[in-house]
Amino acid sequence: MHRFSNNVDYREYLKILSNIIVYILERKCLAPITKKWRGVCDGGVNFSCNKKIIGARFYAVGDVSARDKFGHGTHTSSIVGGREVNDVSFYGLANGIARGGIPSSRITAYKSCNDFGTCTNDAILAAFDDAIADGVDVITISLGAHNAIDFLSDSISIGSFHAMENGILTVHSVGNTGPVPSSVCSVSPWLFSVAATTTDRKFIDKIILGNGQTFIGKSINTIPSNDTKFSIAVHNAQACPIRGNASPEKCDCMEKNMVKGKLVLSGSPSGQLFSFTSGAIGVILNASQYDFDASLVTKNLTLKLESKDFVQVQYYKNSTSYPVAEILKSEIFHDTGAPRIAIFSSRGPNPSIQEIMKPDKRPRSRNPDCIFTFKFTLNGY
Repeated sequence: MHRFSNNVDYREYLKILSNIIVYILERKCLAPITKKWRGVCDGGVNFSCNKKIIGARFYAVGDVSARDKFGHGTHTSSIVGGREVNDVSFYGLANGIARGGIPSSRITAYKSCNDFGTCTNDAILAAFDDAIADGVDVITISLGAHNAIDFLSDSISIGSFHAMENGILTVHSVGNTGPVPSSVCSVSPWLFSVAATTTDRKFIDKIILGNGQTFIGKSINTIPSNDTKFSIAVHNAQACPIRGNASPEKCDCMEKNMVKGKLVLSGSPSGQLFSFTSGAIGVILNASQYDFDASLVTKNLTLKLESKDFVQVQYYKNSTSYPVAEILKSEIFHDTGAPRIAIFSSRGPNPSIQEIMKPDKRPRSRNPDCIFTFKFTLNGY
């Protein structure tokens, strides 16, 4: 929570902030909506506006609603303008106050991508045009290409240039293709390009093997183990009838009677889904270094381990006729090395104009408590 000096009237400050309209391109009672707002609430099916979400539009061909079905737009909107909520936690983890950067601001959502994540240039430019005409103050856009695109053909660069001409700041994510040098996709001088950073609050999960060895992974597990140990299931071809060189987690050919009710060692992220559809109680994933700046949240028991630790679990599994393990409920500890740029965050220097430094800014955290759509939460709400 920001601390204000004695000569600042906090209520007056909130009143000023409540007149700020944040345009989300994606996809305590508030005072009446500011008169400068000229937009509409054209959200389509199953969508309504209020004094917080004051406008909505959608653009994708075949779409019938501005409602966010994937979750990314809801997530980024709450980071920017989420209201302050006390005593928030994720099933007892990370208890505290949740709020966006400008909690008293208004939000208008312009859904420029369809429900499958496809975004067209004409939809993005139309969304920019409407946002400018509607009278927003800030545009925040968390989408883009994997690589930098020439200014003359990039719809985000073109749209944000027109926004700048009208006195509107466009805040843009730099991308998630780091740590490769010059991987930043937000390169235009008039874009406020933001990188991803870590937070000093780190989520970890522990696995205790039957021989007493303990390894730490990056996962968010809200289910207490209650000292329950599960058998570790076979890995790779042992769980699958012969089918070429493909591993079972890639070809969905796991024998259900061999993995049901067990923890499955999986060397591939795709094995997570197939393991659970085959009846596994949990999955132990071999994660790359790029996965370790963001803790994994799933509906099922899942643990990400570094490769060196994953190999140790394999060794243990092969050393005994009855390998078992217990995955504990997640813990939180203070990361003294934070904040730092997240390993996946795209890097500079600017590949288009090296004289223009990018990114422009790094935020304060990577793992905030944020709202998400019901479809992708643990309990459906």
